[in-house]
Amino acid sequence: MTRPARSSPLPYDIFKAIVALILIVILILLLLRACGGTDIANVTPVASPAATEPVTASPPAAEIAAPVITSPADGDTLESLHVVVTGTGQPGSALEIVDNGQPIGSPLVGADGQWSFEADIAPGQHELIARVPDGGPQSEPVSFTSAAPPTQAAILPTPTPPPLPTRPSVEAGCPVEGVVITGYKPDKFHYVVGTCDTLSSIAAALGIKLKDLLAANPQITNPDLIFPGQVLNLP
Repeated sequence: MTRPARSSPLPYDIFKAIVALILIVILILLLLRACGGTDIANVTPVASPAATEPVTASPPAAEIAAPVITSPADGDTLESLHVVVTGTGQPGSALEIVDNGQPIGSPLVGADGQWSFEADIAPGQHELIARVPDGGPQSEPVSFTSAAPPTQAAILPTPTPPPLPTRPSVEAGCPVEGVVITGYKPDKFHYVVGTCDTLSSIAAALGIKLKDLLAANPQITNPDLIFPGQVLNLP
């Protein structure tokens, strides 16, 4: 008996197989989406946090050292009406020198921490302070006494100053009369103010112009206010 020949698959069966395969793929994709699957194509890369730069705190500003007066020493007696003040301080800082509560100069501290200042002063008791302006630190006060040297005129040959004429104010009862004294330089003179002296009377008595007397004494801020014992520079 002869076996019948196997028939070949029909094109229709192939089509059904392809459609079934497509449906299976679609079902798998839908199941993955329903279960929270992530679409890889739409994943946005997350940038890693940038490294944080370490913050370095600025060091605190250095405090300005308080100035120190090294000369004259506390309790000194100077036989001179010209004083040289020296000391130490913060290099590069500006100082203010105060004598009996009144500013008399502004020295600058050198790179080596040293400073110096010279000034003509009146005879008597003085208290010096060196301070940093605008509320900065200040030195300990230094007290000293100054007096005109009694033999300075004999040691330093100087031109004879013009004589002082007699003033009516002295005859009227002023106890202290102004006098001309020699300075720390051979050609420099000073005038010690008397009880009844004014700048006008001093200029008239010495034969100098009032404006020249004022120009030689820039420390006088009020021409109508001078006091007995005050030392004036003579032009």
